[in-house]
Amino acid sequence: MRCAHVTARVFVFLLLALAGSAFAAPPPFTISFTQTQFSGVENEHPSVALTHAGAVPSNTIIQLRAVESPGGGTSWITFSWGTSDTQVVSVVQDDPYYNPGRSFAVTIWSVGNGGVSAEPITATLTVIDNELPPKASINDVTVVEGTSPGPTSYAVFTISLSSPLTEFTDVGLIVHDQSAKNGLDHRWSGQGGVYFYAGQQNATISIPIIGDDIPEGTEYFTVELVPQSPVQPGKTIGICTIIDDDDAISPPY
Repeated sequence: MRCAHVTARVFVFLLLALAGSAFAAPPPFTISFTQTQFSGVENEHPSVALTHAGAVPSNTIIQLRAVESPGGGTSWITFSWGTSDTQVVSVVQDDPYYNPGRSFAVTIWSVGNGGVSAEPITATLTVIDNELPPKASINDVTVVEGTSPGPTSYAVFTISLSSPLTEFTDVGLIVHDQSAKNGLDHRWSGQGGVYFYAGQQNATISIPIIGDDIPEGTEYFTVELVPQSPVQPGKTIGICTIIDDDDAISPPY
């Protein structure tokens, strides 16, 4: 008999639970993405679109979470629901960097005024970068030789990127002898490069110029940039012109 009473109680409990489920009030409204895949050009502020079912109060606050890939950075977007059936929300702001291949996993994180999120609650936003790959360029310089033995001045070259990168990169370089020779007219170790930190577009290198008091006329040497992907070649040859400042010695009569 005791077993029968327990079974009856369980049965009654299940009936009450089912009745409660059947008559539970549905949420007043739901918020969802209109689709699971979005894309947009970076300088056009790539966005996601949301829609609803049920009446949404105009002061309803929605919060989205956007996780960037690669990098994993997280941002939060909070907005108030407007009067239209579909809300378009910008996720990405334009930047000056060359950073292709970005995407965001965007999730409906919270819904105010008693509303709930509905499928699809997550969407992927693919960002089409509008910057071209950066080009590396080097300028030309002119220096006066000087007359003191040893380094008397420096040839300072500026290497520039046409657009910045979001990560550290380096650009290799090679110094080529022309009429000016390494060890006689200038001094270079034969190895080296120039380094750019994230966001940096300009860097310099200094090559010592060796002075003397020998009349020898104007001389020059060149510096060649050797960029690697994603950096592309721009003006890759820089010319250093060395102006001789020694007076010519008149021949004896």
